[in-house]
Amino acid sequence: MTAGTWGRPIARRGPAAVALAVVALALVPAPAGADAHTAVRALDVTSVDPGGEVVVTVEVRGFGRYGRVSEVLPEGWTLVDTSLPEPAVTVANRTVRLLLLNLDEAESVAFWYRLRAPDAAGEYFLRGVVQDSDRVSRPVGGAGEIVVRPVPQECLRGGFGGAGDPSQEARFCDVPADAYYATPVANLHAGAVLGGTLCEEGLCPSAPVARKTLAVWMVRVLDGQDPEPVTQSRFDDVDPTGFHARFIERLAELDVTAGAATGAGSARTAPCPGRR
Repeated sequence: MTAGTWGRPIARRGPAAVALAVVALALVPAPAGADAHTAVRALDVTSVDPGGEVVVTVEVRGFGRYGRVSEVLPEGWTLVDTSLPEPAVTVANRTVRLLLLNLDEAESVAFWYRLRAPDAAGEYFLRGVVQDSDRVSRPVGGAGEIVVRPVPQECLRGGFGGAGDPSQEARFCDVPADAYYATPVANLHAGAVLGGTLCEEGLCPSAPVARKTLAVWMVRVLDGQDPEPVTQSRFDDVDPTGFHARFIERLAELDVTAGAATGAGSARTAPCPGRR
């Protein structure tokens, strides 16, 4: 930035002013250039997370020795900082006014300002005007749309143990939100039916279901709660210390399963919990 320019000069076309007097924030009339003045806005990013920052660069041409860019910020957006000196910047409500001083008569001047996004996701638009030395206003062109992305929703994968938290709204990583079965699956999860039975990818909705997993779901639907742990099992292929044993025993108590004979004359039975 030179002594006679507020902003970054792109190219010069005349000598610098001998001295720089105190300049008020009001525009001072001066002869207008032959070409119409323009301002073009550019964004370093076009989408951000809530609370993220966007750097806006504006290049202004043909505005004379003094000019002003006024930008109306979208609802919830705030100004963080700018490359212009503090006396050149005023903020009123959502309007940021940026005074440009071009006593060096550079062909164009560029500056930047930084904005912080609100928490609300959505599409937002910057609107602005640029005034030249004669106070003739023209709209600021270039980019102006910024998208605030929704907060990424955590999805559930294997290792999510217990009965499930009914307040947990996260979907399963392998259940698309638009799948025809997404709502029933979400209801089962909210009802604490699916917790502790997830696969590595999430729910694995297309995979065959083992009998031991089905036992967990059935008991939770029938009883509305998990049974107490057991110390022994009536089935010789069920480890009483395993997670599924108490559910299999509860199904046997409810006469839902009786297992299958393990051999001729055997008094022990087996539900084959790992079979599908």
